[in-house]
Amino acid sequence: FSNKPFLLQLSGFESEKIARGRPEFAAFDLPAWVAQADAVGISLYTHAGYPDWGHDANTSTVRLLMSARDSGKSTFIMESGCEAPRVTLRSHELSFVTKLGLLLDPIGYIYEYFRYERDGKVDPGMMVRPNGDPHQPGFNRVSAEMRAIPDQRSPIDVPCFVYLSAPLTARSNVMAGLVNRAVYHLAGYLPCRMLPWRHFYRISAGSVVLVPPGLHRVADARELGALLHSSVANGWQLVSDAETCQAFTRLVPECPVQPLRFERLLESGLVEEEAAALQEELSRVSAFQQNLSRQPVEPRAGLAWLETGPDLTLWLEDREPIQLHWDTLHQRNVSRMWGSSRSGQPISVRLTLPGGQQLDRTLPCRQWMAVEDLLDGGGKPGSLSVGPM
Repeated sequence: FSNKPFLLQLSGFESEKIARGRPEFAAFDLPAWVAQADAVGISLYTHAGYPDWGHDANTSTVRLLMSARDSGKSTFIMESGCEAPRVTLRSHELSFVTKLGLLLDPIGYIYEYFRYERDGKVDPGMMVRPNGDPHQPGFNRVSAEMRAIPDQRSPIDVPCFVYLSAPLTARSNVMAGLVNRAVYHLAGYLPCRMLPWRHFYRISAGSVVLVPPGLHRVADARELGALLHSSVANGWQLVSDAETCQAFTRLVPECPVQPLRFERLLESGLVEEEAAALQEELSRVSAFQQNLSRQPVEPRAGLAWLETGPDLTLWLEDREPIQLHWDTLHQRNVSRMWGSSRSGQPISVRLTLPGGQQLDRTLPCRQWMAVEDLLDGGGKPGSLSVGPM
């Protein structure tokens, strides 16, 4: 036992190791590590070695750590930057990294490559030359991003579901391990929370709670009863496999449960397909669909977004139209949008109006646009802006 504070620092690519590892990797109960820490930190980097430069992987790890932020713990961005593989300077990546970290409401934000030299070369993303002179455009570009952080309002991240981590369920049930790794993959583009199952008392009222299959076999009966009675009291919707749901109903008949077909995850072997199957099963839950409709953007792989006050910032990795919900944009007082595609091309937007009518529009790449202009058929392609947001 130690009375010293425990600061847990994770790589932004930590969640990816669970998502792409064996189902048995559920034994690495990362939500429990986060719960035990007094404060948490993260290394946020994007890298050209990933098809999406690591956006989904970093986003998943940030969402893993958000339970610490929700409980009032201090959070830190311990280091950040972008490599390709050398230190590079790309507005798209710099903006993504700095904005993503805001979800944790950090009390410290560090950019690593202040004064750094490799093989006698000063790379574009470095801020200062070895002799102490500013290195341009790195110095001005990074400085502008860092100075803008204190002026940003706290981002919004409304979880579609809460996952209760219970690693012992995966010891004799491969399906539990597959559900676990699918959740880590989904967290890259679907807002959620991950908690140790004994921390169920931290779940908000009305939440959809994803329970790993087999929890009734490994949980203490008294604690399990407390979970089920809390579910009734707080209006949670518990979802799991049929056997687990039947066990819950026998224990507390009035507890609302909904069985999902987790056995679908056994059919693939690829985490991308397992995550898609899990999301389809969750979509059968009406409360999940309601939470999904509260998102201003339809979540999907290859798309990341961040809300800060009246601003909605989008990063697009593919060419599918972005699905926007007019009602939700107005409910959240979003008044302007900014989007960036990897190619620098204009972004296709499909806006759903009250009543179900859909409008196809175009969002200029890397330019701010008023949301109201979407109704007027605005958003025509403009000149490309590569400066910082």
